[in-house]
Amino acid sequence: MKGLINTDKKRAITVTTIFGCIGIAVILLSLNTGTLSIAPLKVIQTLFGYGDFESATVLYDYRMPRIIITMLAGIGLGISGAILQGLSRNALADPGILGLHSGASFGLIIFVTFFHSINENASILIPLFTFGGGILAAFLIIILASDRSKGLLPIRLILVGIAVSAGFSAISLFFSLKLNDETYTFASRWLVGNVWGRDWIHVLALLPWIFILTPYAWHAHQLKDFYYPQVQKNVILS
Repeated sequence: MKGLINTDKKRAITVTTIFGCIGIAVILLSLNTGTLSIAPLKVIQTLFGYGDFESATVLYDYRMPRIIITMLAGIGLGISGAILQGLSRNALADPGILGLHSGASFGLIIFVTFFHSINENASILIPLFTFGGGILAAFLIIILASDRSKGLLPIRLILVGIAVSAGFSAISLFFSLKLNDETYTFASRWLVGNVWGRDWIHVLALLPWIFILTPYAWHAHQLKDFYYPQVQKNVILS
């Protein structure tokens, strides 16, 4: 048993190292590639403070924020997917199937419909609205999928999630049809995960959610914090 655990740890370290190296290579390639191509050596020099002004502007004002936002979004999706798969006991479960994605999209549509025209810089509030939409969807799913005697049933959880997802998608479509072209384009870019035009303001808007919620989820190896009868399966996050 102990040997099996050691083997799993070695395998985890090996896989982490390999993907870490691949990630670093992809980041360097992303910093190098674009409308203005910057040589790899020049990228490294700029990162260490020895580059020219033009390279520093391109890297720090345009490319770095987008790369960091992409990484943070990937971390959030990975952690949420692992939790939902453990909760539903379904290896194919994800925020989209369970309706959380549609709830978050609904929060975005509500923001752009009623608040986007107030202040263009208010887009920093988008994570708050999308988080609220996701929480609303989760609340509805838990209420509708719970059974008084049996608790939260995994099968019902998925079926209710699909229904809630369809409902939020329909409501979002209704409000989307009332948006002007500019606002609809703005919302569409967020919904498809476009990182074009993202800057450090958007990084700061996303960063607290990842740093606050990820450590909590990482250490919640058992679902006792989300306890329902019949749902006691460990969430494997590694």
